[in-house]
Amino acid sequence: MGGYIKLVFRDENDSVRKAVVWTNPTPHEIHSMRMLNKDRALIDEMFAYPIEKEHAVNSSMAPDEYGIIVIDWKLNKISACSHYTGIGRVGSTWMSYPEMFGPDHVEEMTLLANNNRILSLARLTDSARKRKNLVLEKDSDWEDGPSLVGKSFSEINKIADENFKQDIKQKKPKGHRSFFFVRFDMRPFEVLNFRDGPSGFKAIKKMLEQDGFQVDGDWSEHIKERVLK
Repeated sequence: MGGYIKLVFRDENDSVRKAVVWTNPTPHEIHSMRMLNKDRALIDEMFAYPIEKEHAVNSSMAPDEYGIIVIDWKLNKISACSHYTGIGRVGSTWMSYPEMFGPDHVEEMTLLANNNRILSLARLTDSARKRKNLVLEKDSDWEDGPSLVGKSFSEINKIADENFKQDIKQKKPKGHRSFFFVRFDMRPFEVLNFRDGPSGFKAIKKMLEQDGFQVDGDWSEHIKERVLK
């Protein structure tokens, strides 16, 4: 599964790149030591295969199908409003079943673990999950579980796998599982996850304008209120 997402990159000199890209590789590219070390070659790779659709390359700032991700090296921010992935946290299956994602994934997670960048298993608090007006996630919206700092990737794999199996054994629904996510230390970047939906897209659009981006294009499909029938 996957689809289209708008990817925006700004470097320290105010040069901006924009393209519609395929969603699937993006979380792996962002949650990597190459990204945290500001490897320019990685950015080039992320923009190397834009989706062949009208105005996909050097297009507007408007979100595409799954939303928008903005990597800002000028202000050291990574921001997202998307119903595909968040930034700084991923599903715990990244750790419990790494073979699903191939040998490159295992190598990258090992590098992150060796650099103490994999923080903990985590879950959204009950109040955050139930709060309808949650627009921008905060650290206080998360409850940390077992710490993973200082552990090897093989140790992290065992902890995540045991947690996942316990939840399945207890037949907990996905939203109520113990610690369904893994959190990362994304320094030097500030991470901003805006909740997918009209209020989230309005908020990230306003932030980008305040941060000096030329926010053009048609955002109407993403910021209009959706009426349930």
